Amino acid sequence: MNSQLKRTIDQVKEVLMQDHDSIVYGQLHSGLGFTLPSDCPHMRPYYDFLGMSNGARCGVIDLWSYEELDKKQYRLNNWVNDVGEWLEVGQILYEPLVINRKSGLLYVLKEEEHIKEEENIGECNDFLFNYVFGDKYYSIAAGVDDWWLLLKRLQSV
Repeated sequence: MNSQLKRTIDQVKEVLMQDHDSIVYGQLHSGLGFTLPSDCPHMRPYYDFLGMSNGARCGVIDLWSYEELDKKQYRLNNWVNDVGEWLEVGQILYEPLVINRKSGLLYVLKEEEHIKEEENIGECNDFLFNYVFGDKYYSIAAGVDDWWLLLKRLQSV
C-alpha cells in the first residue's frame, strides 16, 4: 500500500471519528494490529488494508472484516466453479465484491434478469484509491450520497 493511500485512510478515519452522524454512512474500523501471512503475493494489498482498517462501510461499499470473511463466502457457490480461487471481501450495493487469489483483481458479481456477469474493477489499491476514496465512487453510487459529500469535502481541504 502506498503512502498516499495510507494518508487518505488515516485522514478519513479522523474525520469520521469527529462526525457522530458518520456511523450511518461510513466507518473505518481499527486495523488488525498484526500482519496476515500470505502465500498469494497478489493478496498482500488486501491484507495490508485489513491491517489499517479491519472492515469498513463506505457509503454503498461494505468491506468485510477479517473475522467476517469465513461467514461471508456462501454466495460464491452461485457464481464460480473453483471457490478456493476466490474470496468475497465485501459488497457494492449488495452485489458481491470478490478478489481472485491468483491475480489479485477485484470483481463485482452482478445479476440482471437472470444473467450473471463479472465486472473487473482492478486491483485492490486502485479500487480503494479510485472507488472507495476517489471520484469513481460517484459512478457506482449512482449519484450523490453522504459518503460522496464527505469525499468532496476532503478534496477541498
